[in-house]
Amino acid sequence: MDKLAYAVDEINDVVPLGRTKAFAEIAAGKLVAHKIGRRTIVMASDLADYLAALPTAGDGDGKTP
Repeated sequence: MDKLAYAVDEINDVVPLGRTKAFAEIAAGKLVAHKIGRRTIVMASDLADYLAALPTAGDGDGKTP
């Protein structure tokens, strides 16, 4: 069964997003997170939505070269 959610420390195991950047993106409202007690988790679907919303690489106009 695929994971439904990741602890912030586990996100880097799946995508190249470090702990500090993950918390910065959460604080900026770009990455949705939830709390379970003291633990901050990110739902797998929210992580996928975050990644899909990232701009494409290229010349800066949002289009791939």
